[in-house]
Amino acid sequence: MAGISMASEGKPIRLMVNRFNQFGGKHCETSALRKVLAHRGVDLSEEMLLGIGGGPGFFYMEIGQLNFPLIATRFRDTKRDFLQTICERIGGKAEIITGKIKGTDALIESLSKKEPAIVYGDMVFLDYLALPPEAHFGGHSFVVYGIDAEQDTVYISDRANTGVTARLRELEEARGSTFKPYPPNYKILDISYPSGKMDLRSVVMAGIRDCYNNMLYPPIKNIGLSGIQKWASLIVKWPDKYRDLNLWGALLNAFIFIETGGTGGQAFRNMYAKFLREAVEITGNRKLDEVARMMDESGSVWSNIAEAVLPDSCQTLAETKKLMVEKNRIFEQYPGNALERMQEINRKMDEAKHGLDKDLGKAPGFLLDVQRLILQVYDIEKRAFSALKAAVK
Repeated sequence: MAGISMASEGKPIRLMVNRFNQFGGKHCETSALRKVLAHRGVDLSEEMLLGIGGGPGFFYMEIGQLNFPLIATRFRDTKRDFLQTICERIGGKAEIITGKIKGTDALIESLSKKEPAIVYGDMVFLDYLALPPEAHFGGHSFVVYGIDAEQDTVYISDRANTGVTARLRELEEARGSTFKPYPPNYKILDISYPSGKMDLRSVVMAGIRDCYNNMLYPPIKNIGLSGIQKWASLIVKWPDKYRDLNLWGALLNAFIFIETGGTGGQAFRNMYAKFLREAVEITGNRKLDEVARMMDESGSVWSNIAEAVLPDSCQTLAETKKLMVEKNRIFEQYPGNALERMQEINRKMDEAKHGLDKDLGKAPGFLLDVQRLILQVYDIEKRAFSALKAAVK
């Protein structure tokens, strides 16, 4: 790691962004962008950034190298980067830089200019997250606001309500991870910040159009409302496809993707309801209030789905759910003993696996309840996104 550990004159690097005090967040990408914008004096909520970028969505995919299905509940455009789109819409720009040399140089350059940097990395290698070794996800974004090579310390702002730190080796391994399906390849955003007054009305409308088009008219059947229908048809077949610990992992990850994995809870739906209410004040369009109400309704059912995949009637699954909620709470608050407490929860999770056989044998039954709830979400969101389209015509 010579690129980070040593400056050009051979002295250890120490780079800090002055007076950086932006911490906490709901979703890794919107919180990271909100923080660097706020540091520059641009005040936009996470909910507004989410809505401008396209809002919530749905994606279901069974990928060969994963032992569980991938479920995503935020808008995704395969042709455009989420944060790039937001930056362009608000009058700025975000260039994606990848590769070890270019990515490392870009990070050092950003910090040298006293600018915090949004970088991406594999969560497993960041010890402060206390994740099990199999939980690789390289699409995680966070803000680096300082590096002290002599102290072997990287200063990071993540979703925790306080700053966290990592070692240089952790940052290198996280950024350079090759684990699929989302190897980060040292990805960093070089952001040019907006200057002047933003036309929020037009960018709000652009984000809303992306959202309803993605849900109502998806490019493939795994996405949007058709993707939700597909998930409903497949989830009752999970016990045949995913066996033993793989089924446990599929159920656990469904819970995480909805409730605790950086979605703000409720699969981003409550965040989008708040965005729509902000949009009412910006556009004067009161029809968006009714759509916000429907998104609140949908969000409640999404939480019911998360509860149902780890039902209270199954002791080990219920304990798994309780532990995950507690771990997420500790991470977001991040008290002084957070890491030790999260590691202890990991140990309890490992112990809980020993009692899974009886619970997983009940899966065909309780997954019928989950299927019913998924179809309930489909019905609500079909009305909601159709109403959203009609509201902005």
